[in-house]
Amino acid sequence: MTYGMSGMETAGRQQMADATDTAGTADATDTAAGMADAVEEAEKVSADLRDALSAAGVKLPSLGLDAVSWAGTAPFVLVELGRCNVDTARKLAAALRLGTGVHRPDAEA
Repeated sequence: MTYGMSGMETAGRQQMADATDTAGTADATDTAAGMADAVEEAEKVSADLRDALSAAGVKLPSLGLDAVSWAGTAPFVLVELGRCNVDTARKLAAALRLGTGVHRPDAEA
């Protein structure tokens, strides 16, 4: 039995080879550098948010970077806030209200 490349495989390999020319390499380098900058910025913001929440007595256990958002070609990194229990959500709401000065109309005096 002979194993050879199909026309589609050959075309795909050619496209990959074409993509690694000088311009393609520069674009890939720019994209990688942009992604590294975006990840670094997102890590800093995530740490800052974690510190601010901690100062308010709130801990979001799943706070971190969303790895799925890195899958695109443009540097687009999301900070994942994650899920939390009811008590943590209550503390977060109270901290936000305190920081903004906005109070619930039904809050006890």
